[in-house]
Amino acid sequence: MPDCIKDLESVVLPSLKIYITKIYITDIKNLTTAGENYGSILLSVNIVIENGKTETIKAVAKAVPKNDFIKNFFMSSLTFKKELYFYQNVIPALKKFQTDQGMKELVDFTAEFYGGRLTLDSNQQEYADEDAVILMENLKVSGYQTMERTVGFDFDTTCLIIKNIAQFHAVPIAMRIKNPSTFMELIKPYLHHTDLFTQSMPEEMQNSLTEDIIKLASENPQCAPYVKALKRKCESCYRSGKNPKIGRELFTTITHNDIWVNNLLIKFDENGIPIGNKLVDYQFLNYDSLGKDLIFFLFDSVQNEVIKRKYDEILRIYHDTFISTLKRLNVDTTPYTYEKLLEELDFAANNTFAIGQTFAMLRPIFAVKESVNEVENLRDDNILQYKEPTKLHKEKLYMLVEEFVKRKWI
Repeated sequence: MPDCIKDLESVVLPSLKIYITKIYITDIKNLTTAGENYGSILLSVNIVIENGKTETIKAVAKAVPKNDFIKNFFMSSLTFKKELYFYQNVIPALKKFQTDQGMKELVDFTAEFYGGRLTLDSNQQEYADEDAVILMENLKVSGYQTMERTVGFDFDTTCLIIKNIAQFHAVPIAMRIKNPSTFMELIKPYLHHTDLFTQSMPEEMQNSLTEDIIKLASENPQCAPYVKALKRKCESCYRSGKNPKIGRELFTTITHNDIWVNNLLIKFDENGIPIGNKLVDYQFLNYDSLGKDLIFFLFDSVQNEVIKRKYDEILRIYHDTFISTLKRLNVDTTPYTYEKLLEELDFAANNTFAIGQTFAMLRPIFAVKESVNEVENLRDDNILQYKEPTKLHKEKLYMLVEEFVKRKWI
């Protein structure tokens, strides 16, 4: 067993509500390759349970990387704690709230949680250390798959995902309205602001990202006239991220803050139709404008032509699902008009790091696989080192500038 994860058996035992004569872990393997996950170690593990008969649970163990630079860069001691708390406390609370409101089909698109811990150190239980681990369902064994990050989602898959995002945003809003005391005591306090681009990324890295964005935009005749405005926008985004303005209460909710291709797993039927979606990686959850999630997901993870032709239709689908979810939870939806949603997107574009995030993430999204370092080899002097931007990278950046200018976000 890798020495980065000790005593996995004790992690899973509390979640197994049956008498067990023996439990052991087998077949631990790395689950991801370079470029698929930057802030943690993911291992596939088999949990073998003997209780008169032998049962094997296919699981994933998520652990804190040993690399000190990455631990600091991703604020692992805090962000890992946030994700574990989400699985242990927030998900059960949101499910209970839905049940209490009479919902028969619960909103649930997370992996099944088997157990977790922050540390083996009995002298502290506040921060995640090298013994922290989260055990959850192996979604790939359950038929889910990650898509190619450089391609993005087509229209049908985007529609499936956007409905789930609407539900993800709507349920906490409903809970805040219908059960404010529980929401304020159990959920909101742990949603403290975390953003690696503006909190842990050194200023020279921020400047390097901005310089790359400006250089690429300058090479395109359609983008060149907006280069000065784009530079001002990038700089203002970093200021907004460091000193965030919370969205208007109407549309403020739990935000994931990292909804992109690699954090979404899709299940398809035998005809290739998307029928299921799971969202993973809850390290950067905030209490923020839902517009931030929407802007980042739509513009970085959806195919360019889909955004150009179907953006309004996708937003309508989001809004319809958002409203129907609130209604099922007995919330008055009168204030939540489509026009108000558009205003919230404008707010997020101009007062959060949303636009900056779409540009900053182009490097990892479109990085050539052969150029990406393994997590354990990443350092401050190579984390932003990639080969020359690919054609797809440039096309996405040009599309972003065009679409953001059209919406007066630049």
